Order: sequence, then structure tokens, then C-alpha cells
Amino acid sequence: MSVKSFVFLALLAGVAVVAAACSDREKTSDDDEPLDGPFDSPYTGAELADRIQRAIDAEGAYTISARQENFVLPQWGGADSGTVAVGREDGRVTAAANLFRTGDGEYSLWLRSGQTFFKRSTCDALARVPGGGGEVLSPFVFLGNDRIRGATGLKAATGRTTLILVLDGLGETEISFRPGTFLPNQLSSRTATNNGKPLVWTFEKWGEQPKLSPSSEAFSKAYDRGPGGNPC
Repeated sequence: MSVKSFVFLALLAGVAVVAAACSDREKTSDDDEPLDGPFDSPYTGAELADRIQRAIDAEGAYTISARQENFVLPQWGGADSGTVAVGREDGRVTAAANLFRTGDGEYSLWLRSGQTFFKRSTCDALARVPGGGGEVLSPFVFLGNDRIRGATGLKAATGRTTLILVLDGLGETEISFRPGTFLPNQLSSRTATNNGKPLVWTFEKWGEQPKLSPSSEAFSKAYDRGPGGNPC
């Protein structure tokens, strides 16, 4: 091999090493899913909770992809995996969800003007949870309610991008977050479901408001009925 050829190959190898290093840096940027550590947090649990709560409120909307089995919702019963989008409209919390009701079927749910409406996937009629049912989707709501900031048992996990806390309805919970923005990445609990199986909620679509697809007229004409039973 000539000296020129050797130098040329060495230069190519150097370029490859630099490219690989750049690629590795790109994979660990704040735009990608963060690893849950190592992270040497300079914050107390209360300080982390405050920063996470402020980050959520500043975004104003998010979607949760829920992995769960038989997680009991108020005035509803067990709910299996699905998605819940949460946001604000005219200063009030709104939400749109698609969840499988445990042992029943798939439902679409909407929180609008403090009331919960729903439609089973096999039905055409839109119904309202009796009495309004404003609390049905409340476990998924972390906007403007100081729910994280006001939780108990606040503790920064050692060496991890994780806040440990105790939340009403979810028990002891871990929230992993992005160290650059403090926005939650995942929430997990091993005590929330009735069957003892883990619950994992992944946060995504920050800033995207939920779509309340039925018309205002359809909401106004919805009749009161509980889920289940004769679905239509």
C-alpha cells in the first residue's frame, strides 16, 4: 500500500469516528426520549414537583397513552388501555378519550363544560354521565390543579430523572421527566389498578388541544345514562 493510500484510508476512518460521535450526541439531545438516568439532581423533591407542574401548565395541553388494566375511574368503573387528550377551552379543562371499559367495550369520552359525555363504539347516540360526571377523567388531569406540586411523599430519585410521589387515586407513583424542560415523559404506578398489574402512562403531543368532535348541538341533546348494560 502506498503512503498516499494509507493516509487517505486513515482520513476516512477519522471522518467515520467523528460522524459516529455526532450521531451519538444527536441521539441524546433533549428532543429525544431521555434515559432515566444517570442524573445528579440539584433539586429537592418539592422543587422538582414545582418545576414539573409549571412545565405542564405552560404547555396547556398533552395526550396520555395509557397502558393499564381495570383502572377504576369515578362514576365509570374499570378502564383498560387507550388515549386521553387533555387541554383547556375558555379557561376550563377539556378532555377527549378513547378507552376500553373493562369487560364491556370501547368508548369515546369527552369532558366539556365540566360534564362528561360518552359514546360506545357500537352506538350512534351520545349520552351524558348522570349528574354531569365531571370527575370521570379527573385522574388524567394535571393542568392547573397543583396536583403534582401538592402531592405527598415528594422525593427526587437518586441518580435518575425521576420524581417519586404519592398521588390521590394512583398511590405511590414515579414520574420520569426531561431534564431540559421538566416535562413528564412517563408516569408509572404499581398500586393503582384493581388487579395489581402495573399502570404506565406516556405523555406526548404537548400543546395539542383535544378534539371535541361532536357538535355543540349534539352535546346539548345528550341524554343521561350510565355506561354498560344495554349499550344503545
